[in-house]
Amino acid sequence: MNAKKNKFSSFVSVVCLSGLGGLVGCASNELKSDLTKYRGLVMDADLTKERGGVGNYVFSEGCGCSDSSRKSGSNTNPQPVANASPIVVATPSVAAPVAKLVGNKIEISQQINFDLGKATLTKQGKAVLDQVAGVIAANADKISKINIAGHTDHFGDAKRNMDLSEKRAASVKAYLVSKAISSNILSSQGFGFTQPKYQLGQASKSELALNRRVEFHCEMK
Repeated sequence: MNAKKNKFSSFVSVVCLSGLGGLVGCASNELKSDLTKYRGLVMDADLTKERGGVGNYVFSEGCGCSDSSRKSGSNTNPQPVANASPIVVATPSVAAPVAKLVGNKIEISQQINFDLGKATLTKQGKAVLDQVAGVIAANADKISKINIAGHTDHFGDAKRNMDLSEKRAASVKAYLVSKAISSNILSSQGFGFTQPKYQLGQASKSELALNRRVEFHCEMK
């Protein structure tokens, strides 16, 4: 028993820091069998592989310590475990603004959508207008008036399209007022299909769809 204690006292434990904060000890080959018998302090090498040496106190030659530290008993320069997974910190992406003030217009990169054939704003349309309201508030010292212009495409009756464009422009104005934009600086007007961005016979179907739009024309201070 004294001989085993002497062997055990000669064992130098080196603690290494793994990539996940687990602790790993190192033992020499000649002591491994005796230490295994001594209250089961040494785990079998195969068990070490199965558990990966992460979060467990295990004794193995492949613990990631340098050869010099195993021989000298020093852990002043421990090496990281070879198979440790790196910690990756995700960087959140920043979405580009949908609305911005350009000259005397508030330009939007997305259309303001309404329910089909109605002046009721969709959830997407409200989200765009939330950003428009933010631009107006941020530039209150520059903008004195804003005219909201509603436009439709060429489909359907011209009179009905004119009426629909006026109602949609008014709906946009009402929503901006609900977002604390003063009604005194807002006006709305409908143009139907009288001012298309793309002409029939000269544009694709997707381009013609862009004739359905809302524009924001500003008077600057």
